[in-house]
Amino acid sequence: AHRIFSLQQMCGDRLILGVGAGSTEQDFVAAGRAYDTRFETFNRQLVELRELFSSGKLGETDLTPWSNVVGGPRLFLGSWGKGVVRAAEEFDGWISSARYRSDEEVCTAHRNYRDAGGQYAVVSTIGVNADTDLGELRARIQQFDEAGIDEAVFMTLGGPKPAELYAALT
Repeated sequence: AHRIFSLQQMCGDRLILGVGAGSTEQDFVAAGRAYDTRFETFNRQLVELRELFSSGKLGETDLTPWSNVVGGPRLFLGSWGKGVVRAAEEFDGWISSARYRSDEEVCTAHRNYRDAGGQYAVVSTIGVNADTDLGELRARIQQFDEAGIDEAVFMTLGGPKPAELYAALT
């Protein structure tokens, strides 16, 4: 929380913090964490994080944040399934991943998010590599745009440089 307050001090309202329980078991194995209890751990730590953001205090801990960062940054939930509605009801935004989901699944989940009152949605981890057909990528982004998704985040893996990608998509 202290590091996030520091980032918020530098970034101001531009800072958005994406949080989630995690989805890849190997990530938990590598970190020596329990995969099976990730949702319980996430929910407990989220309560603690929100308490730290709201006051700078948790139990004996007092981070003494600057007054302009009390409250913390906007929180977006990265999730699927029931978490999509939770993102709409409890968070400032929702982050979907295009890495392991089809474009249709992303757009359907986005409709569920909006139907539940969700305001801001990001589709992330759109893979781009040297073999990516930029025309097909442009069509995918157009589909996300037509669905009402607010932002797209790319994961470049040795593909076009950001300027080339931007030029091809605008």
